[in-house]
Amino acid sequence: MKNLPILIALSVAIVGRPSGWVVVPNELAQVEGDAAQLSPFNSSIAGRSVRYQQVYDASQFEAVRPEGEFITAIDFRMDSPSGYPSGVRLRDMQVSLSTTSKGPDTLSTNFAENVGPDSAIIFRGQFESSFGYTRNYSPQVFDLGIIASPWFFYRPSAGNLLLDVKVFTYSNSIPDAAPFDASDVTGDPISTLGSANVTSATGTPSTRGLVTAFAIGTPLLQALKTNDMLRLYWWQGIEGFTLQTTTNVGPEASWTPVLEPVTVSGWTRTVDVPIQTNLVGSYYRLRWTPPPGKALPPGISKISPVTFPPSP
Repeated sequence: MKNLPILIALSVAIVGRPSGWVVVPNELAQVEGDAAQLSPFNSSIAGRSVRYQQVYDASQFEAVRPEGEFITAIDFRMDSPSGYPSGVRLRDMQVSLSTTSKGPDTLSTNFAENVGPDSAIIFRGQFESSFGYTRNYSPQVFDLGIIASPWFFYRPSAGNLLLDVKVFTYSNSIPDAAPFDASDVTGDPISTLGSANVTSATGTPSTRGLVTAFAIGTPLLQALKTNDMLRLYWWQGIEGFTLQTTTNVGPEASWTPVLEPVTVSGWTRTVDVPIQTNLVGSYYRLRWTPPPGKALPPGISKISPVTFPPSP
């Protein structure tokens, strides 16, 4: 009996792609900013703490799918004119992301009023990073990376993006800290609010902000045939995903969870499904159930089919 093809389909809301990068401001992706700053990751004052917010205009995220994608990492780069090889060592730092109705140069001086209802902590704990510096090279590479754990789901139509950093002490930061590349232009897509006291309710606004690179992506569901099994695997940095299957796609499709166990290895998820030749073709997709405040737009999304084995 001829083997029937197994069809793998991903709903476009979770159709995966390798992570791409969005640099804000967009025009500084390959151009040096006009300013430099130490805050919030470096300080020359031992014992000092910092509360720092930076807003990014949603218009800068045109590369993000309209239905939203995940921010998986945030990177910064050294300032070329005044930088040098350096590093960061912070005993206790917290980094959060949220959407916000506030925009560049219009942040409230009250920190709490800038934070959106979907605020989520993407990093908490000791943060250490070292970075090099290439002389006569401008701009520098994005070398200071914060891996988001968990990822943050961002849909630009929901609002601007707010980065909220709390550094509880600089007591063990690396001395002689180097500055980061920044932009200080009124009317550009970034601005900041800062305080030298992490517990302060208010801060000082500034048009200056760090040039920032965001890693953007969605889980990519992939398939590999191994003997009589179909191995489905994807990279996952947040909970809430379910692998589902159906034998018929379309408006009347009935998707059910795949019963085979999920093997977890770091951020990789793997499911082995037996290949059976006496059944109709099957479709598979990843489905994410977002927490409150991060809901995907309603409606049936497109289906992007992949055939396995390849058609003759």
